[in-house]
Amino acid sequence: MPEVFINGFLITISLIFAIGTQNAFVLRQGIKREHVFLSVNVCFLSDSLGIVLGMLFFVQLTNLFSEVTLYVTVLGIIFLVGYGALSFYSISKDEHMDVEQPFKAESRYSIILKLAAATFLNPHYYLDTVFLIGSRAATASSSVIFVSGALAASLTWFYSLGYASGLLRGLFKRPVALKVLHALIGCIMWYIAYGLYKEIRFS
Repeated sequence: MPEVFINGFLITISLIFAIGTQNAFVLRQGIKREHVFLSVNVCFLSDSLGIVLGMLFFVQLTNLFSEVTLYVTVLGIIFLVGYGALSFYSISKDEHMDVEQPFKAESRYSIILKLAAATFLNPHYYLDTVFLIGSRAATASSSVIFVSGALAASLTWFYSLGYASGLLRGLFKRPVALKVLHALIGCIMWYIAYGLYKEIRFS
């Protein structure tokens, strides 16, 4: 069971980084020290909603059609391999997270609306949280433990991003650091894809 929790944690932490707009917004709020708690929790609750709804949807689907489990697992492997390849491809780019925009005070409502737009209007949100994490949770040996790991990853990531913004700001501005991070994410995704492959092969 600890392995299920760790898998949920690792796959989620590696996917959350890809939702760049959300991350940049939280990082800016952390640097400004403005509505950090609100920003972090809006992101966490948004992720929680997508993950739980995705899990419930795929649990119902697999209960109705038992063969769906195999198909979803195969699609999960394809997506993970693809995402991993994109992460390794990103190593060749000189990129950094842009947080150097002029800062101005914003209201709580403005923060909520902007984060909601950055989250729910982003196709990656549905692909990552609802489909990939939700479907993997539904096919895990314990959906609850997998989701617990996924939510722990989301909470850890956004709180770290918001409250350790000074350190992380310097990190994300360095192309070399991002290359290392992309390589790590690619390795995590391929490792999990290999684990899914072994499940199919020996089942």
